Amino acid sequence: MSAYTASVRLADLPYSVKQSEMPMKLSTQEITRNYYLGYQLALDIIKQNHEKMGYGSMLGSSESIDLAQSVFGCERLVQLIQTEKFDQQNYTRVIAEEVDRLSKELFPDVGKRRFVSLDKLHDAYHVEIEQTEEMLSVDTLSQFEILDYLKNKLSAERFEYLQQIFQAQKTTDREFVWNDKIYRLIDQSIDYLEIKIDQMRQLYPDGVPFLQDQIDVRQSLTNDEIIGCYKNVYLGIYNKFPMNFLSHDTLNRCSVLTRFAVETILQKKPLDVLKEKTCSELSQIGLTGVVRYFNYSLNRLIRNAYPKILMPWEMAHVEDGFWNDENNRRMAIQWLIEEKLGIAKADIPAALRDDKVSKKTFVENGLSYMFVQHYKSVSRCIGFAYPELMPWELGSVPNSFWHGNEGKRNIIRAVRWMVRQLNISPFAIPEKIKDKTITRETFSRFGLATVFERIYKKNMYHIFNTAYPDHFEFWEIGKVPAEHWDNMLNAYRASLWVSRKEGFDEKVLKQAIDSRALRKEAFSKYGLAGMLKKCFDNDLTKAFLPYILPNRKDSESLMQDVLLLYILEKQVRTVRSGNMLVRVLQRIFLRPLLTSFEKGQLRVYDRIRKRIKRRIGELSLKVAGR
Repeated sequence: MSAYTASVRLADLPYSVKQSEMPMKLSTQEITRNYYLGYQLALDIIKQNHEKMGYGSMLGSSESIDLAQSVFGCERLVQLIQTEKFDQQNYTRVIAEEVDRLSKELFPDVGKRRFVSLDKLHDAYHVEIEQTEEMLSVDTLSQFEILDYLKNKLSAERFEYLQQIFQAQKTTDREFVWNDKIYRLIDQSIDYLEIKIDQMRQLYPDGVPFLQDQIDVRQSLTNDEIIGCYKNVYLGIYNKFPMNFLSHDTLNRCSVLTRFAVETILQKKPLDVLKEKTCSELSQIGLTGVVRYFNYSLNRLIRNAYPKILMPWEMAHVEDGFWNDENNRRMAIQWLIEEKLGIAKADIPAALRDDKVSKKTFVENGLSYMFVQHYKSVSRCIGFAYPELMPWELGSVPNSFWHGNEGKRNIIRAVRWMVRQLNISPFAIPEKIKDKTITRETFSRFGLATVFERIYKKNMYHIFNTAYPDHFEFWEIGKVPAEHWDNMLNAYRASLWVSRKEGFDEKVLKQAIDSRALRKEAFSKYGLAGMLKKCFDNDLTKAFLPYILPNRKDSESLMQDVLLLYILEKQVRTVRSGNMLVRVLQRIFLRPLLTSFEKGQLRVYDRIRKRIKRRIGELSLKVAGR
């Protein structure tokens, strides 16, 4: 289900609830808004929760979307969005509870990733596990009962090490906390428990973890202390490093952490890590803070830890077939961009627009052969090394990319992507256009100048209406052409839109106007004061006439008059603008005169128009009781 759907019907929701069981209390527009804002909030909560729990990007975007949609499939959320206007605090509470519940049901394997160190299981693992009647009678399990239970489930070496951990506790101040939940968890995840035991055996052969609680991060730390903190985070004994750990002696601590992770955890050579690994993978082994410090540049991170390392192409000659390996080419391009040129990933599109990267750049840095043999195009080369960059960011998109049915889909994808990059809700687009957050320069900055200027002729409404069909009204974005209001149906529609924005539906419009709860200032608030004056003479009764007429016959008569008035306005505009060549010549050589026939036409139109306006005025007086 699209997060940007223009309208929400009960049948469209992922959880089907009968209309008779859940009375509609909010308008369709309000439900749409509730759904979209709630859906975005669900995605944010899912992301925050998973990062906080330590498995970061292990839950991919597709799984996040599945989980968010499942959250909105629960009866509580379906009822909430249809009965209560969006409230951040209230929605956050309900959505967070459903995310927590469904995370355990839909992603049990991910949940197991939080089976942390052997002495922090109960404190750090918050999954509620259903208890059987047999287990309800168990209050607390002793170390001996745990060992007895695991004796035939673990290998001899692992069981012996587990005994060693228990024995080591007698010489420290730390104690294990075991209960029925952990008992059940172990029963369900022996494989994962074995993995954690093996990791503990590797890093703490004596079974005694490093005690980091008392270290002062502001003081100089030994390599062992730095590595000890890292071991604890990697194993899950602690959820994170001590506060401000990387705020002091940063480069040295990052270097120590990186070398230990590369050589002990990954057991790789630095160049192999550059070639085979990503920043995301390093984050998953406890180096999130280090990766963030180097602005997600793997090259800078490795070079800080191994400053004397030489890249193969910096030497005399690379081995034959070296550039046939995609990983080697990717490593070389990222090295050139991030280390030699010092361009952060986020700044690559701007650097390409400013021609800071060219064929000459590759030649000067020993990468000429690779560039010519495999790419011949800077944008193609950069796109290969950074697949997360969109085609339009690289400046390599041909005009045909934006045309036809596929082109329209590309435009929708690109504009929605730009809005996400700006970190704003689609509902906030009109406001962001008014406060100049979104301007012509914005499209250029995100590589979409061609789309905005050439394809959409700088028309904000048309480009955003393409990306979010029926999401906005004409008057919300940009300037409305004068002829748009020639059709009073458009004017009536705008008036109803204003009333709904102010919280009044058709049933209470008459009362709102009579009590002055709805005033003409509301039209000024939404930039429609000119329309109210031109179309309705600043009369609110006239502006809402179709919605407050009590008599059906009067309503039908009004619609006929409105349609006729629209036809007349088109005729008048045609007469006045017809035969433009003659008009130009008249303006040059004579005073601009209309023909006698045209004058006669306009007089007839004017009489009919006045008659229609008079009938509409009489209906307004009748409704107003004047």
